[in-house]
Amino acid sequence: MPRKRMPDIPRDEAVRLYRTGRSMASLARRYGVSAMWLAARFREWNEPVRGHAEAQRARRHTPLTARRHPADAPP
Repeated sequence: MPRKRMPDIPRDEAVRLYRTGRSMASLARRYGVSAMWLAARFREWNEPVRGHAEAQRARRHTPLTARRHPADAPP
C-alpha cells in the first residue's frame, strides 16, 4: 500500500499563529494533521515548541475569542 502523503503546511502562517498564542492542537485541526506531526514539523523548522507549562501560560494570556476562532476549522 502506498504511503499517505501529508499535506503541505503554510510554514510562515503556522509559525506566526503559534507565536501569537494559538495552540498546537488548534493549528493541527486547522491544517487537518495531528498535533504530534505538526510539532515534528516545527522542530524540523528549528521553531521552539512550547512545553506543557508554557502552553498553559500562553492559554491564560490568550483571549477566549482567539482560542475558539472559526479559522481553526479545516477548510
